[in-house]
Amino acid sequence: DYSNIEQIPDRGRIAEQLFRRALSYGPTERAYLGLGLLRQRDRDIPGAVDIVSEGLKYFPHSEGLNICLGTNYMNQGRFSEALRILHQFEQSPQALHHIAVCYQALGDPKNEAAFKKRAQVLENGRNTSKKP
Repeated sequence: DYSNIEQIPDRGRIAEQLFRRALSYGPTERAYLGLGLLRQRDRDIPGAVDIVSEGLKYFPHSEGLNICLGTNYMNQGRFSEALRILHQFEQSPQALHHIAVCYQALGDPKNEAAFKKRAQVLENGRNTSKKP
């Protein structure tokens, strides 16, 4: 939550300290994801893969950790590996978007278009089902 308060100097360092403190008490999905996203933001993709993979040992079905790992694989050009992970979460518009990007990178316009459409349909369904 502190990361959104711009007046706090060096928010990333503070967030990392808090995530690490949380992990010192035990495995915490949110802390692993937070550290992974910080590594990803800092372009330390191997470090992000390591911390997210560690979190997945404790939380193998975590959508957030899996999507984070998939996007890190994408950042490394490992699109087939990313697809293997992302296809587990086809109910997620975010995962579907990343799947489409992977197919684009792999030169598969048919699957790219199909997954873009599925993401759009799913997102539109979620937006229309929300009450004002």
